[in-house]
Amino acid sequence: MNKRILLLLLSIYYFNGGTVTAQDFPGKAATYSSNNEIDKSVITGHFEVEVHKSNSTHLERINVNYSISPAPFINILTLELNTPDPVMFNVTITDKYGKSLTKWAAQKQDYRYSDRLDISGLVPGNYKVNVFWDRSPGLLYSIPFQKLAK
Repeated sequence: MNKRILLLLLSIYYFNGGTVTAQDFPGKAATYSSNNEIDKSVITGHFEVEVHKSNSTHLERINVNYSISPAPFINILTLELNTPDPVMFNVTITDKYGKSLTKWAAQKQDYRYSDRLDISGLVPGNYKVNVFWDRSPGLLYSIPFQKLAK
């Protein structure tokens, strides 16, 4: 029985092209190259945003892919947010107590955002990148990261 399960898993892996995507491990450093080596310099993942259309009772979901890099985080944090629908995001970086230390806001509604945030003034420790949307009343998603000393 165990051999059959192992064979099934290997078959799925083989027919998938032998690759694993970041969606398989959201919120962790899981960007794989073709030779299956983990790229630990980036944290990637995705989350969904629920959208209520005004002209419909149907609930839609928008997938948001994110990445923060380069890890280890010392002076700069590059944030990337990508969606199939244009949205207006804003972001805060908070400490372990929830205090907002840095803010970023999109300048225009778009599908892709990529910006560099200066984190050189933050002391080494654990932080979160909190993602908000102008059409949603609260926090959409938090991406934890650790800032190291220079």
